[in-house]
Amino acid sequence: MSFDDILSNFIDKCYEDLTWRKKELMDLKSGLKPLKKLNQEEFNFFKRGSIALTYAHLEGGVKNLFITYINFINELLDKGLLSLEKNNIDETLLDLIFL
Repeated sequence: MSFDDILSNFIDKCYEDLTWRKKELMDLKSGLKPLKKLNQEEFNFFKRGSIALTYAHLEGGVKNLFITYINFINELLDKGLLSLEKNNIDETLLDLIFL
């Protein structure tokens, strides 16, 4: 497996997760619209719940993207496409940041 294949797989996994999360958040937003008919107190209750759910999505998304990134780095290390020796670690991390 080449570097481009590994990178492409990493990007695909990131987009897949982000696309799913975006759809879920759009569904949540559209699910709140019919609730505007409720009185203000009831609507605010559901709105607060949706804020907690939105935060959970953010937290889960960050966690999944971080795990995907770590797996990407591990795969590069396993294939010998990346070296994390003491003398080049700063340069290696900068290279990965600016992919």
